[in-house]
Amino acid sequence: MLRNYLTVAFRNILRHKTYSFINIAGLTVGLTAFFLMALYVVHELSYDRHHEKAGQIYRMGLEGSFGGNEFKGASSPIPMAETLVRDFPEVITATKLLPAGNVLMRYEDEKFLEERMFFADSTIFEVFTIPLIRGNAETALTKPNSIVMTDETSERYFGSDDALGKMIVGEDGNSYLVTGVAEKPPETSHFHFDFLASFTTREDSRSTVWLSNYLQTYFVLQENYPPEQLENKFPELVEKYVGPQIQAAMGISLEAIKSAGDSYSYFLQSLLDIHLYSHFDGELEENGNATYVYIVSVVAVFILLIASINFMNLATARSAGRAKEVGIRKALGSRRSQLIRQFLTESILITFIALIIAIALVELLVPVFNNLINMQLGGLQLNNWLILAAIGGIGILVGTLAGSYPAFFLAAFKPASVLAGKLKSGLKGSRLRGGLVVFQFAIAITLFVGTFIVAQQMGFIQNKDLGYNKKNVLVIERADALGEQQSTFKQELLQQSGVTSATFSSQPPGRIFNLNAFGVEGRPVTETYPMYDFMGDHDFIETLELKLATGRYFSPDRLLDSASVLINEAAVKMLGFEEPLSQSLIRFGASNIICQIIGVLEDFHYQSLREVIKPMAIRILPTSGGNFIAVRIRPENVEETLDLIENQWQEFVPDQPFDYYFLEDDLANLYENEERTGIIVTLFSVLAIFIAGLGLFGLASFTAEQRTKEIGVRKVLGASASNIVALLSKEIVVLVLIASAIAWPLAWYGMGRWLENFAFRINLGIGTFVLAGILAFAIALTTVSFQAIKAALANPVEALRYE
Repeated sequence: MLRNYLTVAFRNILRHKTYSFINIAGLTVGLTAFFLMALYVVHELSYDRHHEKAGQIYRMGLEGSFGGNEFKGASSPIPMAETLVRDFPEVITATKLLPAGNVLMRYEDEKFLEERMFFADSTIFEVFTIPLIRGNAETALTKPNSIVMTDETSERYFGSDDALGKMIVGEDGNSYLVTGVAEKPPETSHFHFDFLASFTTREDSRSTVWLSNYLQTYFVLQENYPPEQLENKFPELVEKYVGPQIQAAMGISLEAIKSAGDSYSYFLQSLLDIHLYSHFDGELEENGNATYVYIVSVVAVFILLIASINFMNLATARSAGRAKEVGIRKALGSRRSQLIRQFLTESILITFIALIIAIALVELLVPVFNNLINMQLGGLQLNNWLILAAIGGIGILVGTLAGSYPAFFLAAFKPASVLAGKLKSGLKGSRLRGGLVVFQFAIAITLFVGTFIVAQQMGFIQNKDLGYNKKNVLVIERADALGEQQSTFKQELLQQSGVTSATFSSQPPGRIFNLNAFGVEGRPVTETYPMYDFMGDHDFIETLELKLATGRYFSPDRLLDSASVLINEAAVKMLGFEEPLSQSLIRFGASNIICQIIGVLEDFHYQSLREVIKPMAIRILPTSGGNFIAVRIRPENVEETLDLIENQWQEFVPDQPFDYYFLEDDLANLYENEERTGIIVTLFSVLAIFIAGLGLFGLASFTAEQRTKEIGVRKVLGASASNIVALLSKEIVVLVLIASAIAWPLAWYGMGRWLENFAFRINLGIGTFVLAGILAFAIALTTVSFQAIKAALANPVEALRYE
């Protein structure tokens, strides 16, 4: 029976080649787009799921508020891991994880600059699934100066030699013994390492300080234990360990902090939520965004719907062409159920032809797609029978959904009416087809609006006045390697004709700043304020071209400036100062520091534009205390200037690599997720309108064909070609206008919500929505007019003779 259905289906596909080609082309594009976007979504959703205990792993975080200003971070103090295991039986095991930053490692005469080195407890292998190829996970990191490297790193250092037992030297002078070789972490991990060094190597490994939060703590919770129950016990932990240290450092109690309306607490975060939902201070890497996954998922489904709607529209538009076939088959005894099965078989067969082509295209296009969005997506993994079954299920589902209405519609024809020629058909004959066209173009217009707004917001970000000049600024990392030579290096740098200014700093704009607690001299110690703490030398404001609102900057001629501070306008507002230059701040720490405010900087964006400008304090950098040096260079002869700076660097520190980047490029990297989403939405918006246009082309073809006699009569009676084009086009034009009216409010709401991710954003203007509607209108009109003009220019005699 199935064989007979397939045979007939193949014959029908070959007999109606134009119809079949349009359907196969539309479904192929739709399925290809769907699978590419599905690969992206699956990639984002699979982060950290390779760990055996992924559902039981949690990360500690710190949150609270001071002076009415909230803070939330992914960091915790050194004693946290041991305390969790000791004080809470429901915690099975825990580990600390601390990035080492950029580290220069040596093996024999070779030097390697490593950016993915972490200090970790030996229990890291109990928390995370990190398979060791060589070595013993139970002992690999138990001793100081022991280190585990990935297999890829081992090959870089030792080639094919066994890494176990080899000694490598860090720039801190420590010699590390390789005690293990681990598999490289998968792409879908929220942190990636090349080295894991024993935390016991560090001098602060046994620190009992709870007020310094600068590492990550992960732990495994007992299976099925409610995490909120553990979280409810954290106030006691804060009171027992943190409270006494706050009292000692700041002279205030936790009760006083609470009574002032402030708070200090810890929270839990599931490992599986980190990649898509965590964007706190102290993240190990830039995470993804669940909003963008939702957007891409919806776009994927909509594109597949548009392709399926094309199938429905074309099948019902062709109803007159197949009505006689249905009438004859019914007259010869075919039951309605048989006809439904036949038409569904035909639609599923067309879908599977498109599916096979789409699979081949996906495998070819994945590398290109990866380059476009800067990711490493895998293929469809066709060797996995579950995935094959899922793909087959998608083919059956799409074929059934796309073919169900046409199958029931055609099978319902009455043979007497059909054979008597009383069947109405065409675009006018079906309100449903008109509604489906409206739905298609509403989706396409919504996607167009989204594309335009994403592009406008990214352009706004790139051109926004950040409060400083980001162009032509070269940032050299690892400036601390210069040591006592920092001042001399800077003076010689300024002698170069291509260099206009230079400054050492603790951190450059766009990178994470240290958050510290400050007080105001003369106010109660219970009034504490969180402020980002930054240090720069005397030329920082000149090099970045910052602007002073009032007061002055640090001067090398004023020795007392070492006890001075500048704040930004956001800090002035938070602190409620009317005369900030008459005030002094207290920087809380191991020893409290009183700093006289000597100036106020105009607010500048030292973080992403997603963030509001937060209060910050700038202190003078101690001599030889810079971690970075920012160099403003002339835009002419950049390569030559770079070579001269590198040569100078090698003269001062010949054993150190010249590691640099341009500030403008580094800031652009902050918006990688937005850029990626913009590319995806733009690409698939074009595909959506292509599929919709393809369907319109088919509809216009069949409409013109079915109205051949009417067109011929109208021309004989004097209708011009323009009259005929207007006749055949006006209905589509009305449908696209209706689609615009539906799409605009949806796009306004959706893109408004997306823009809420940015503290600084564009205003939604009506022009963008009108432009998207005009573009869709132009595409629809062009598509339909092609067939309309062709019909209008035809010889009416031939048309009437044809009829």
